[in-house]
Amino acid sequence: MNSRVFRIAAPLAIAMLMAAAPAKASPQSSVTAGGAVELPAEFGEFAGDHVQVHVTARQGPDGSAQGRFSIVHQRPPGLWARASGIVTCLAVSGDRAVVTGVITHGNLREGGDVSGDIATFTLSDRPEGDTAGLAFSFWGIPIDPCEPLPTILTWSQGNITVHE
Repeated sequence: MNSRVFRIAAPLAIAMLMAAAPAKASPQSSVTAGGAVELPAEFGEFAGDHVQVHVTARQGPDGSAQGRFSIVHQRPPGLWARASGIVTCLAVSGDRAVVTGVITHGNLREGGDVSGDIATFTLSDRPEGDTAGLAFSFWGIPIDPCEPLPTILTWSQGNITVHE
Protein backbone atom coordinates (compact mmCIF):
# COMPACT_ATOMS: atom_id res chain seq x y z
CA MET A 1 0.00 0.00 0.00
CA ASN A 2 2.87 2.41 0.78
CA SER A 3 4.27 2.00 -2.72
CA ARG A 4 0.84 2.78 -4.19
CA VAL A 5 0.57 5.99 -2.13
CA PHE A 6 4.12 6.94 -3.18
CA ARG A 7 3.31 6.38 -6.89
CA ILE A 8 0.33 8.72 -6.58
CA ALA A 9 1.84 11.25 -4.15
CA ALA A 10 5.23 11.67 -5.88
CA PRO A 11 3.87 12.89 -9.25
CA LEU A 12 1.38 15.12 -7.43
CA ALA A 13 4.16 16.67 -5.31
CA ILE A 14 6.34 17.25 -8.40
CA ALA A 15 3.41 18.88 -10.23
CA MET A 16 2.75 21.16 -7.24
CA LEU A 17 6.42 22.18 -7.03
CA MET A 18 6.52 22.94 -10.75
CA ALA A 19 3.39 25.07 -10.49
CA ALA A 20 4.91 27.03 -7.60
CA ALA A 21 8.21 27.68 -9.42
CA PRO A 22 8.55 31.22 -10.72
CA ALA A 23 7.82 31.74 -14.40
CA LYS A 24 10.76 32.39 -16.67
CA ALA A 25 11.55 36.12 -16.72
CA SER A 26 10.62 37.99 -19.87
CA PRO A 27 13.54 39.19 -22.02
CA GLN A 28 15.31 42.26 -20.69
CA SER A 29 15.01 45.54 -22.54
CA SER A 30 17.92 46.19 -24.86
CA VAL A 31 19.10 48.14 -27.87
CA THR A 32 21.89 47.52 -30.33
CA ALA A 33 22.74 50.14 -32.92
CA GLY A 34 25.57 50.31 -35.37
CA GLY A 35 25.58 52.60 -38.35
CA ALA A 36 25.96 56.12 -39.57
CA VAL A 37 24.02 59.32 -39.99
CA GLU A 38 24.56 62.34 -42.17
CA LEU A 39 23.80 65.50 -40.24
CA PRO A 40 20.92 67.49 -41.80
CA ALA A 41 20.54 71.26 -42.24
CA GLU A 42 19.29 71.63 -38.65
CA PHE A 43 22.92 71.07 -37.55
CA GLY A 44 24.05 74.34 -39.13
CA GLU A 45 27.77 74.39 -39.96
CA PHE A 46 27.91 70.61 -39.35
CA ALA A 47 25.25 69.83 -41.99
CA GLY A 48 26.47 67.06 -44.28
CA ASP A 49 29.00 65.72 -41.78
CA HIS A 50 29.22 61.94 -41.38
CA VAL A 51 28.81 60.50 -37.86
CA GLN A 52 29.42 56.82 -37.11
CA VAL A 53 27.51 55.61 -34.02
CA HIS A 54 27.64 52.34 -32.06
CA VAL A 55 25.46 51.70 -29.00
CA THR A 56 24.82 48.53 -27.01
CA ALA A 57 22.71 48.74 -23.88
CA ARG A 58 20.58 46.44 -21.80
CA GLN A 59 18.44 46.90 -18.74
CA GLY A 60 18.60 44.42 -15.91
CA PRO A 61 15.63 43.22 -13.86
CA ASP A 62 16.50 45.80 -11.18
CA GLY A 63 16.23 48.60 -13.76
CA SER A 64 19.96 49.34 -13.93
CA ALA A 65 21.42 50.06 -17.34
CA GLN A 66 24.63 48.58 -18.70
CA GLY A 67 26.40 49.09 -21.97
CA ARG A 68 28.78 51.13 -24.07
CA PHE A 69 28.65 53.66 -26.88
CA SER A 70 31.05 55.26 -29.32
CA ILE A 71 30.90 57.97 -31.95
CA VAL A 72 33.27 59.08 -34.68
CA HIS A 73 32.43 62.43 -36.29
CA GLN A 74 34.10 63.00 -39.66
CA ARG A 75 34.31 66.55 -40.96
CA PRO A 76 36.49 67.75 -43.80
CA PRO A 77 39.43 67.52 -43.79
CA GLY A 78 39.13 64.50 -41.42
CA LEU A 79 38.31 63.49 -37.89
CA TRP A 80 36.42 66.16 -35.92
CA ALA A 81 35.49 64.21 -32.77
CA ARG A 82 35.86 60.77 -31.28
CA ALA A 83 34.20 59.69 -28.04
CA SER A 84 33.27 56.53 -26.17
CA GLY A 85 31.60 55.90 -22.88
CA ILE A 86 29.41 53.90 -20.56
CA VAL A 87 25.63 53.75 -20.49
CA THR A 88 23.98 55.09 -17.34
CA CYS A 89 20.32 55.13 -18.36
CA LEU A 90 18.13 53.12 -20.75
CA ALA A 91 14.43 53.62 -21.37
CA VAL A 92 12.62 51.45 -23.92
CA SER A 93 9.07 51.87 -25.18
CA GLY A 94 7.89 49.92 -28.19
CA ASP A 95 10.27 50.49 -31.09
CA ARG A 96 12.16 53.34 -29.41
CA ALA A 97 15.08 53.35 -26.97
CA VAL A 98 16.62 56.32 -25.20
CA VAL A 99 20.19 55.84 -24.00
CA THR A 100 22.18 58.30 -21.89
CA GLY A 101 25.75 57.86 -20.77
CA VAL A 102 28.99 59.42 -19.62
CA ILE A 103 31.87 59.91 -22.04
CA THR A 104 34.91 58.14 -20.59
CA HIS A 105 37.31 58.95 -23.46
CA GLY A 106 36.82 61.73 -25.96
CA ASN A 107 38.57 64.45 -27.89
CA LEU A 108 37.63 67.18 -30.33
CA ARG A 109 39.85 68.14 -33.27
CA GLU A 110 39.63 71.78 -32.19
CA GLY A 111 41.14 70.78 -28.86
CA GLY A 112 39.56 69.69 -25.69
CA ASP A 113 39.04 66.54 -23.74
CA VAL A 114 35.31 65.83 -23.46
CA SER A 115 35.69 63.00 -20.94
CA GLY A 116 33.04 63.38 -18.27
CA ASP A 117 30.55 65.03 -20.62
CA ILE A 118 27.13 63.47 -21.21
CA ALA A 119 25.87 61.86 -24.42
CA THR A 120 22.29 60.89 -25.24
CA PHE A 121 20.80 58.92 -28.11
CA THR A 122 17.20 58.29 -29.12
CA LEU A 123 17.10 55.24 -31.39
CA SER A 124 14.01 54.10 -33.32
CA ASP A 125 13.76 50.64 -34.87
CA ARG A 126 11.13 51.11 -37.60
CA PRO A 127 10.25 48.91 -40.57
CA GLU A 128 10.15 51.93 -42.88
CA GLY A 129 13.67 52.95 -41.82
CA ASP A 130 15.58 53.43 -38.60
CA THR A 131 15.95 56.96 -37.24
CA ALA A 132 17.96 58.57 -34.46
CA GLY A 133 18.50 61.67 -32.41
CA LEU A 134 21.73 62.51 -30.63
CA ALA A 135 23.10 65.24 -28.40
CA PHE A 136 26.18 65.92 -26.30
CA SER A 137 26.65 68.21 -23.32
CA PHE A 138 29.82 69.62 -24.91
CA TRP A 139 27.45 71.23 -27.44
CA GLY A 140 26.46 73.50 -24.54
CA ILE A 141 22.99 72.05 -24.03
CA PRO A 142 21.63 70.53 -20.82
CA ILE A 143 20.88 66.80 -21.03
CA ASP A 144 18.41 65.05 -18.75
CA PRO A 145 18.91 61.30 -18.32
CA CYS A 146 16.74 59.25 -20.69
CA GLU A 147 14.89 62.30 -22.00
CA PRO A 148 13.86 61.52 -25.60
CA LEU A 149 15.12 63.64 -28.48
CA PRO A 150 13.46 64.23 -31.85
CA THR A 151 14.61 61.49 -34.25
CA ILE A 152 15.47 63.70 -37.21
CA LEU A 153 18.48 61.66 -38.35
CA THR A 154 18.02 58.95 -40.95
CA TRP A 155 20.07 55.89 -40.04
CA SER A 156 22.13 54.46 -42.86
CA GLN A 157 24.82 51.83 -43.38
CA GLY A 158 23.69 49.78 -40.39
CA ASN A 159 20.81 48.74 -38.19
CA ILE A 160 19.02 49.59 -34.96
CA THR A 161 17.41 46.75 -33.01
CA VAL A 162 15.22 47.50 -29.98
CA HIS A 163 13.79 44.84 -27.64
CA GLU A 164 11.24 45.87 -25.03
